[in-house]
Amino acid sequence: MYLVEQAGGYTLIDTAMGTNEAFIVLDQGLSSIGAAWTDIKRIVVSHLHPDHTGLVPRLRELSKAPVLMNRQDAILLDQVTAGPAKAEELRGVLVRGGVERNLADAVTATYTKIASAFPRFQPDQFLDDGERLNSRIGPWRVIITPGHAPGHLCLYNSDRKLLFSGDQVIEDITPHIGWLPGRDSLAEFLESLERLSKLEVETILPSHGQPFSGLKPWIERAVRHHEDRCRQLEELLAGGAQTVAELVASVWRRTLRPLDYQLGFTEILSHLEYLAARGRVFAEGKPVERWSARAVSVHGTFSSAIRKP
Repeated sequence: MYLVEQAGGYTLIDTAMGTNEAFIVLDQGLSSIGAAWTDIKRIVVSHLHPDHTGLVPRLRELSKAPVLMNRQDAILLDQVTAGPAKAEELRGVLVRGGVERNLADAVTATYTKIASAFPRFQPDQFLDDGERLNSRIGPWRVIITPGHAPGHLCLYNSDRKLLFSGDQVIEDITPHIGWLPGRDSLAEFLESLERLSKLEVETILPSHGQPFSGLKPWIERAVRHHEDRCRQLEELLAGGAQTVAELVASVWRRTLRPLDYQLGFTEILSHLEYLAARGRVFAEGKPVERWSARAVSVHGTFSSAIRKP
């Protein structure tokens, strides 16, 4: 969470989980600078995940401030909180990917529990790419950076060379890039990184961890990580067709908790969908899909593969 001073008060960026513990921390933070809830004039949400949106309903009621986010994440948030349809969709994808039914049930149950932490709300305003939000230290440009979430957004201040990176850029890890129906999440993430790489940034303000510098080296490491994962999957498939579940077992040679299994499964699937869109792998078979590699080199230039097919 960040507070940015603006005319007449503050902009709050993200709200943390919807727990009393998180609320107390934020309340104490406001008190420490002599601010009241009504001094928050705007709440900006970087993306829909509950560790960023959890307190939105409570804080909007206290502050009377409008909530701003990108439309794509608002749509997905509405779907996640509307009922069991997204959980059933996940279960179907798991079974189609070769996951045993008992494990698919456990993963789906864990997803359902996590989905209950997503707050149900409608934003007051949708933010689009290129919009500007004024502050005491100059305007912040909205940069829509899909990948980790379809409507993830960053805020860039060119005057101070500051980047609120949300979960797009986190110092010690690369964010989870999971499968979503009808999207090429990995391509979107890589294209978002390419856009960010053109900015002059001295300080990155992530949603997790401390501020840090070195945006371009971080982007290079992140791209290399996904290049390595794609190459690993192609090499595994060169030995014969496999299900997503078999690939998960090869990549993580240990028993995964249901949540970790969901993250691993959807990460592998997003990379397979990326490769499939570029003609490098394909899936066939019903009711269980098996993935195969096409007869192409696995050592091509990944940077060129960032482009849309």
